[in-house]
Amino acid sequence: MWNIQPLVGLGRLKFGLKQSDVAQLDNLGPVTATHPVIDGSVNEFRTIDVPVCNYTDGILTAIDTNWRVPEVTFEGIDVYKTEPLVILQLLEKKNGGALAGLGSILFLNLGINVGGFYDEETGKVADLNIEASDNRGVGLFTKSAFDKFLNAYQEISFL
Repeated sequence: MWNIQPLVGLGRLKFGLKQSDVAQLDNLGPVTATHPVIDGSVNEFRTIDVPVCNYTDGILTAIDTNWRVPEVTFEGIDVYKTEPLVILQLLEKKNGGALAGLGSILFLNLGINVGGFYDEETGKVADLNIEASDNRGVGLFTKSAFDKFLNAYQEISFL
């Protein structure tokens, strides 16, 4: 249902769509809240099991999911039902490396940012058996979205 397409979008949510076009998609449901972001963009929320859409000047530029969004897949693999280490390794291989910082793992060449899959402080990968502390999220973004934050990231490997 929610197939990750690197640097393109998630399912029918495609970067570059106008906010009004996203509103017409039948699988999202109504907007329940909008919140401005410090960078001037706006997050649009629906139910907890639907991706969060982020707009810059009314254009979709980022998409965020959490573990409650069903069937978020990358190359046919459900990213929330598969062991976190397997997902990190797959993304690192496809991306050609990984960067850690600001509480997340960044896969720049794919336009994918994951949080909650790895804890930098402890050096441990998330445990799927501890659902109460599950804060995993996968975000998709356009090519240059993280450029101004890159100095806060450093190389890491899960291979």
